[in-house]
Amino acid sequence: SVSVVTGQPAPTSTANLAAVLSPSAPSRALNTNITLTLTISNAGPDPATDVIARTNLPSGLTFLSATGGASYFNGIVTASVAQLSSGASASFTITATAAAAAPFVLMSEVSSSNLDPDESNNRAIASLLVNDPDAGIAIVRNFAAPEIEILRTWLTEMGFTSQVFDQEGLTFDAR
Repeated sequence: SVSVVTGQPAPTSTANLAAVLSPSAPSRALNTNITLTLTISNAGPDPATDVIARTNLPSGLTFLSATGGASYFNGIVTASVAQLSSGASASFTITATAAAAAPFVLMSEVSSSNLDPDESNNRAIASLLVNDPDAGIAIVRNFAAPEIEILRTWLTEMGFTSQVFDQEGLTFDAR
């Protein structure tokens, strides 16, 4: 007995797609807008058809808009390109508001109806830190002064204010 399975024909053309996701800055302040740029490229050898790219927008980032006809639903921004020629690229911009102070990991993934010889570059990951510039951090001086200065420098670079208190908490040095 021979059974025949019908359905979608197997792809016969090859397109090596890649995705790159770039935030406008690696860190942003709370309640400010964030711009993400998703670039999809096709290294060929054939044109890619029915290209779809999906980018997660985690809770804490509020979707505002997207270019190129991309749409948003349930935490996912979806962009599509009917055909992407070999050697060509397409970019989409996503704008969101940082509604929560936290580190975020964003991921985009691209696919098409073509065979893709290297799927390792179909995913793009970007990190984003949203900080609250009004947040302050208290440091109790119970370790060596050079380590405190390193910590304070790091906190300042991250956009935080800090205060250093003696172990007894009687004096402090605000920065």
